[in-house]
Amino acid sequence: MTLNGSNRKKYSAIILAAGLSTRMGSPKLLLPYDKELTFIEQIVSVYKDFGCEDICIVVNENSARLIEKRLLKLENTKLIINPHPEWQKFYSLQLAVKEMKYIQTTFIQNIDNPFVNIEMLSTLAEKSIGADYIVPTYKGKGGHPFLASEQVLESVMKTQDPQTHFKKFMQQFPSLRLPIVDEKIAVNINSKEQYERWF
Repeated sequence: MTLNGSNRKKYSAIILAAGLSTRMGSPKLLLPYDKELTFIEQIVSVYKDFGCEDICIVVNENSARLIEKRLLKLENTKLIINPHPEWQKFYSLQLAVKEMKYIQTTFIQNIDNPFVNIEMLSTLAEKSIGADYIVPTYKGKGGHPFLASEQVLESVMKTQDPQTHFKKFMQQFPSLRLPIVDEKIAVNINSKEQYERWF
């Protein structure tokens, strides 16, 4: 079911998947989520169902080749290659923002947390007034995705240093930490052991 409508505020999504997955040993975006979908396909399907029309996926060069080879179900998304994955999250975010169709309130999603769902996105969207970014939390621990305002994205785009420390950068904006009763929002799948625990 899509939640998009003529009077509904529009949102975009950026999926950060440019990491080298050294602890996992293989690209996390290609891990099986279920019998049909990979992590990246599952995440994209949720954002499409929510109504996000502008979905950017940031990957490294190797992952881009694998996506093309596997013919994944990623229609109507924009694939952006990060040539410097070692520069960490801020640079990937900056690359995506510069390629977006519109600067608007945007969900920012890590590939290593594939448990995003419509209910979570709706809850964050309902609180999107009064803070420049909203972080879901479980027992005090921050999770994903988080929601960033137009002001945050415009500042990301204008920042000169592509290796800016992401957390320090975000400290300049009014924020809201939103308690969520779902431990999966704080789960990161970074190793084979973690994958086996949850899948």
